[in-house]
Amino acid sequence: MLNKIGMLTWIEAMLLTVLVGHYVPSVNAVLTSLKLPIKVFELEVSVLYVVPGTVIALLARIFLLHNGLAHAFHIRERFDVSKTERWKSNHSLRLSDLGFPDSKSPKRGI
Repeated sequence: MLNKIGMLTWIEAMLLTVLVGHYVPSVNAVLTSLKLPIKVFELEVSVLYVVPGTVIALLARIFLLHNGLAHAFHIRERFDVSKTERWKSNHSLRLSDLGFPDSKSPKRGI
């Protein structure tokens, strides 16, 4: 299933690259600047059309893998927000610890 998602992500990113290259002349100039054709599904396209789609698809797969690993090892449970907030309230740093006057102490007149 993840391979299908990865392939569809790659195809969608390729189509998006083609559309942006078609409608934005400056992007089209960059995409067609390198004349190194690659065969993709029996079509020959420039290598610069393939690279952005591949990078987007790889990043999407990396994020999905990271999500799966975080779920498998219960990382999110370990770093739960409520636990973090409890730790922060027990280990708060006061301004008086740094040598500044405490905001709750009475102010001295000049």
